Amino acid sequence: MASSFSQRLGFGQYQAVESPLTKLDPRTRILSVTVLLLSITFCSNIVLLILSLILLVSLYRISKCPWRQFWGIVKRMVPLLLFLSFFQLFLFTASVENALILQIWRWQITIQGLWAAFTVTIRFMVLILLVNLAGLTLSTSEIIYGLQSLFAPLRALK
Repeated sequence: MASSFSQRLGFGQYQAVESPLTKLDPRTRILSVTVLLLSITFCSNIVLLILSLILLVSLYRISKCPWRQFWGIVKRMVPLLLFLSFFQLFLFTASVENALILQIWRWQITIQGLWAAFTVTIRFMVLILLVNLAGLTLSTSEIIYGLQSLFAPLRALK
């Protein structure tokens, strides 16, 4: 029997597992994911990005979601991350403050380019894993209930 595209995708499909994460109120989970998404998006400190990656791996453990989901997402991210990293490598030109590592024809790989590639790779990995974890632990009905509750104060603006 042929499986549908969404079944093969494996990204963000809700997993009905009993865990401390799924016992939290949906509004708490939605707000937490939103705050984490914004924090990671605007974070420029690589140490904080690595700590957020460690936090996400811990949250995957706490959520009791299958590790194959986690590793499946990581494997699917590799081409995108390589693509982004490749372009970040060549974004900066060499200068006194930015040492040249390697030059291939007109293309220069510098310390800043290498650092930018590493930072972008970690940031996108964390963001994708966070969105996937939200999809694994929040059902559609929980998302609807949580958003309706969170936006309830806006009804007064009618």
